[in-house]
Amino acid sequence: MIISKIKSNNLFSIYIGQLLSPTVEFASIPFLSFILTKNGMTTHQAGTVVTVRSLLNLVGILVGGRLLPKLNAKHMVITCAFINAGTYFIATIPIPLVVALSLSVNGLTLGLYYSFESELILNSCSKTEQAHVYSIIRTLINIGGAVGPLVASVFSNFYGTIFFALLGVVSLIYPLTLLTTYKVQNEVRDIQDIKDRESTKNVATGNGVEKSFKAFFALLIALTIGTVSISAYSSVVPMLVNERGGTPFSYTVGVWINTLGVVFVKSRCNHY
Repeated sequence: MIISKIKSNNLFSIYIGQLLSPTVEFASIPFLSFILTKNGMTTHQAGTVVTVRSLLNLVGILVGGRLLPKLNAKHMVITCAFINAGTYFIATIPIPLVVALSLSVNGLTLGLYYSFESELILNSCSKTEQAHVYSIIRTLINIGGAVGPLVASVFSNFYGTIFFALLGVVSLIYPLTLLTTYKVQNEVRDIQDIKDRESTKNVATGNGVEKSFKAFFALLIALTIGTVSISAYSSVVPMLVNERGGTPFSYTVGVWINTLGVVFVKSRCNHY
């Protein structure tokens, strides 16, 4: 009973983060070129800021992956999420260099806590529950990806201080939720996984290993292509739209079409 309640609270915390994080990210990162140029930066300067932030985000993911076995996942996610929220508040200072530095730190901390977040998710469910939990998480991310651009479009007149402050306030909800409701309970997953292994124990054959490798390689390619596509759509495309006189609303329409396409493809794939 206690274990079940802990797992429920932990998943609630995770779900909050998986909804709010992409909402904030898709309300800010794809629209950075619009926001920064509206506040005095040239298109070239805005493009440089977006590029540096994306690179530091990748660095954060790689570094986080290496540090994962050595550091406490919950503490790292909470710390990085608080710093991440703080960068939005710092970005309200209307000085281009300050905004650029704060957004660069934003990308780095976001990459770091994404890496550690995976441990929190695995700690909140057993192996048999992972598919269901990740399915819910993907749905929440899609919702956040659809709502974020709408928020950015609605508040386009407030791009700058007010908008960054709003993003900072929303970003604080996730670490505060983790701090108050998430309980570290590694033995929950360990006990469940031992039971799962005992009930599904089988000997791996050479053919099975080969199939596993091919499946992993295919998954790696799919994730790589997906990551590159998302990065391009959230950085290069908005810069081109902005440079050619487009508006946040026109880009929002494109994001919505893209999101609906992803949801449609995913729903069709679920039938197989």
